[in-house]
Amino acid sequence: MAAAVAVLEAIDRPCPLTIAEKAIATLRVRTKAKAGDAADTTLMLAIFSEDVGDYPPDVVVDACKAWARSEKWFPAWAELKDFLDRRVKRRRLMLEALRRHQRRAAAEGRA
Repeated sequence: MAAAVAVLEAIDRPCPLTIAEKAIATLRVRTKAKAGDAADTTLMLAIFSEDVGDYPPDVVVDACKAWARSEKWFPAWAELKDFLDRRVKRRRLMLEALRRHQRRAAAEGRA
């Protein structure tokens, strides 16, 4: 049980900024977006890159690639967040269930 928790915790680590920046920049290049000046685009890319840092790197990269394959337009943050949440949901539910089981086992003296 502890090994399963350790594996899930390892793959649920936050996305490093360099990976997030590359994934978001690639998404921006592969999709259309409304016209804006360079400063707006730079700021938007920086903020999105920071915000996706709450998700594991494999989820960020996969979500950005999948969005670019299936959508024409660059997403609003709410759309991308929803897309990321759906992709990470099962992993986080499984991790929480395993942690809950560990806590119960420890409380009952079985750990």
